[in-house]
Amino acid sequence: MNVSRVSPRGQVVIPKHLRD
Repeated sequence: MNVSRVSPRGQVVIPKHLRD
């Protein structure tokens, strides 16, 4: 699953538990 999201700053933020 791609749960990464785009923060208001325009950068992609990936939750810690999904970082590999």
